[in-house]
Amino acid sequence: MKYKIKNLTNRVATDLRNYATEIIAGVTSVFPSAHVSVYPQYFEISNTGPVSDFMLRLMGRSIAYQSPHLNSLKKRYGNSTQLFVSF
Repeated sequence: MKYKIKNLTNRVATDLRNYATEIIAGVTSVFPSAHVSVYPQYFEISNTGPVSDFMLRLMGRSIAYQSPHLNSLKKRYGNSTQLFVSF
């Protein structure tokens, strides 16, 4: 599974490698056996086992909690927020 910052402007301006520790911590808090690779514009997760939408939301919240900067990039959509989008 590959994820990138949803907002294009923020995606271009943010090198996710600078937040690798926070991303890995957030992913592995939900998927303990996951393998995470972080690249400048996206991160990739493998070896997660079964994945539900609920678990993906928890992963996003956990990453945002780990990094105040990434948390500031979340976009609000009605009653929800979103930082990353799969592609």
